[in-house]
Amino acid sequence: MDYNKVVHPGMKVEIQTVLRQKLTDVEKIRKTYETSVYDVYEDGRLELYMPMAKGRVVLLAPNSSYDLYFYVPGAMYKAKARVVDRRKDRNFFLVTFELIGDIEKNQRREFFRLDCALEMKFRKLTVNETSQLLKKEPIEIEEDAEFQPGVMMDISGGGVRLMSPKPYMTNDYVVAKFFLNKEYTVLGRVLGARNVPDRPGVTEYRVEYIKLEKAEREEIVRYIFEKERQMRKARSNYDIEKKKLD
Repeated sequence: MDYNKVVHPGMKVEIQTVLRQKLTDVEKIRKTYETSVYDVYEDGRLELYMPMAKGRVVLLAPNSSYDLYFYVPGAMYKAKARVVDRRKDRNFFLVTFELIGDIEKNQRREFFRLDCALEMKFRKLTVNETSQLLKKEPIEIEEDAEFQPGVMMDISGGGVRLMSPKPYMTNDYVVAKFFLNKEYTVLGRVLGARNVPDRPGVTEYRVEYIKLEKAEREEIVRYIFEKERQMRKARSNYDIEKKKLD
């Protein structure tokens, strides 16, 4: 697929890599950065704003390879790319990628996201819960441990994005509770964090589910698709009524 038909300046993009070393036998460490497209070129290159982490620019190394994820309504596209250049334009740090192969539409339903603003609770796993996780033992959630409030900003079948004043570190294991059509208690790992503009003391976190039962993941995906269907119907009805008034 011609990536010029999908990717455009200003588009949000995730940059993801998988490191060779392992944190545990549960999963590999993955680093994910959020940024946006600065410019798109016809020769197969695209320029992105250099990502930020903890208020600092992350200088992606030349010749390093990453997976790039581009999100559009109802779909996600993935491409492998290699860093070929870095530069500074005025006060912006930019990184140029060369695509390796074609950009492909990812059909995995768990990647579809739903924007929302839902109250939720979460906390870091206790020492005992973490020990059970790393030993691949059944995890007994300690209900008397204190949960902190947060706000879920979006949800997918693979994880959530949330805001909270509580500080967490990348790769922290957490447990989250939230209500969709029913209450869910899920285990996750913090993939990354960034400060929220104009919200001092509030941090935005991206959390990936771990050890989520397949049936529950499918329930979450069905909820997302049903909500998207309802929103499309509402927009369609609004357009119809607007045309009547015109």
